[in-house]
Amino acid sequence: DPRAYGRILRPIAEAGFEVVIFKQPYNLAILDSNAASAVIGDPDDGVDQWIVGGHSLGGAMASRYAERERDELIGLLLFAAYTVNDLSARTDLAVMSIYGTADGVADPGDIARRMSDLPATAEFVPIDGAIHSFFGDYGLQRGDGTPTVSREDAQRQIADSTIRFLTSLE
Repeated sequence: DPRAYGRILRPIAEAGFEVVIFKQPYNLAILDSNAASAVIGDPDDGVDQWIVGGHSLGGAMASRYAERERDELIGLLLFAAYTVNDLSARTDLAVMSIYGTADGVADPGDIARRMSDLPATAEFVPIDGAIHSFFGDYGLQRGDGTPTVSREDAQRQIADSTIRFLTSLE
């Protein structure tokens, strides 16, 4: 549910960044991996540069969307996710991957194994003790790890890292 991401995305919007969440069919990004095309490339949107991203499967689908070069697309933001394709040659694409070190769903080892599929300039931000479900507010997720940090602290770090990334692209 898009509302599950309000606590992380609200500070980003309050920092002055336009935030768009696409309602996905059955809340599954894999069912519409091109949802961003509804706004990216619209000459009337008043936005010249876009960063796509998402959490978990949403991040994987954002990486699929970022595979094709688009003039307006300058960045990719992965929340507890890894790319499903090889983007290593995309030197024009800024990438930040934020993940929890205690994540039992998007295992940090899997994220590390996929690092080479991202541009060499990609930044990886571990949130110590954070688990998969801390990237949203939808309750605990089966198979997740055991947190050693509070949800509030983890979400503050996720939002702060995102704001730093977006600010660096201005």
